[in-house]
Amino acid sequence: MSSRIYWLLLILILAIGVLLRIAPVLDNNFHFTMDQGDDAVNVREILERKQWPLHGSETAIPNVYSGVLWYYFLAVGYFLTQGSPSAVIYLLIFLTLVATVFLSLVTKKRVSPLASLVIAASLQIFWPFYDISRFGFNPFPLVPLGIITFLLLEDFWEKPKSQFTWATLIVALSFHTELAGAMGL
Repeated sequence: MSSRIYWLLLILILAIGVLLRIAPVLDNNFHFTMDQGDDAVNVREILERKQWPLHGSETAIPNVYSGVLWYYFLAVGYFLTQGSPSAVIYLLIFLTLVATVFLSLVTKKRVSPLASLVIAASLQIFWPFYDISRFGFNPFPLVPLGIITFLLLEDFWEKPKSQFTWATLIVALSFHTELAGAMGL
């Protein structure tokens, strides 16, 4: 398979994935619960009141907090969408697509371009992977971050310094979304 055909097919797969995910959001068909409302209030404090929190949300253990980067991640989306609650959905869609591209490129290099395209297409229609980009809940970035972490750690054997540093950074970001889930990474 030529490189040009591969890239055209990968872009087509990703475009279909984006359309499948964005179509419901355009009709405001997405989950928005008390947790997302609490996150939105914390982001409002950052964007409108210029108050910079030093810790994230409280875990199930009293006085133990996750990192604060989840709020700053959300703040980017809220800023770009002028406070729309769909911002977090767009950010998660973007994150799942980045993980898909990353996995596709590694698979293309290590296995074959056809396997890469099959995996990319499968991820776009795999319900659990689709569903994490429809609900702006802080543990859901762990799925794409986990994929990226495993790929970076797998590459660690070839380029120890750079890949380990990147994997460590991704794991550190995971502690800012969901503390308990990040332990599994």
